Amino acid sequence: MTELIIESDDKEKDENGELRTEKGILNQAEYRIKLCNADVKNEKDILRVRMNSRFGPLQCIAHAREDAGQFAFYSRFPSYVDIEHRPEMLNLLSRINYRLMIGNFEMDPSDGELNFKTSLDLAGANYDGKLFDNCMNKNIETMQRWMSAIYSVNSGELDSIDAMETVLSKDAMVAV
Repeated sequence: MTELIIESDDKEKDENGELRTEKGILNQAEYRIKLCNADVKNEKDILRVRMNSRFGPLQCIAHAREDAGQFAFYSRFPSYVDIEHRPEMLNLLSRINYRLMIGNFEMDPSDGELNFKTSLDLAGANYDGKLFDNCMNKNIETMQRWMSAIYSVNSGELDSIDAMETVLSKDAMVAV
C-alpha cells in the first residue's frame, strides 16, 4: 500500500497546552501532502494533487470550507465510467460503501466521474497533521484496494458481485 505521509508533526501549543492551528485547513493539508513529494497545484479553495499508486498516477483533490471547519479529500478513478456500465457500477459502489467504516465511493451518473471521498469535521476541534495523514492515507488505501473491481466492472469483464468477490477472496488469501 502507498503510504501518503510519514509522521512529522510540528505541534505548537497555546497557553492552556492545547494544540494551536494558526494555518488554515488547506494550508495544513498542503504541507502534509508535500511531505510525500506529490505534485500539488493550489487553486483558491482546492488543492489538485498528483500521486503515485500501485495502478499508476492518481489524481486527487483536497477541498476545504475554512469557515465551516470542513476538509474533504477525493481520489479520482482514472477514467470515466462508460454509460452502459453505470448501473452495474452503481450497484458495485453501493455494495462496497455498505462495508466501509470510513469514506465513500461516489459516481456522477450523468458523466460517469467516479471518486472516493474521505472527510473531516474540524470545527471547534484541536487537530494536528496526523488527522490529515489518516484521512488521506485511508483514502488512497481504499481506492487502491477496490481499483481492480472498478476496472473489471467498467470494462464489462465482471458484474458487481463477481468483482467484489474477487477483491474479498484476495483479501482472505492475504490474511492467511
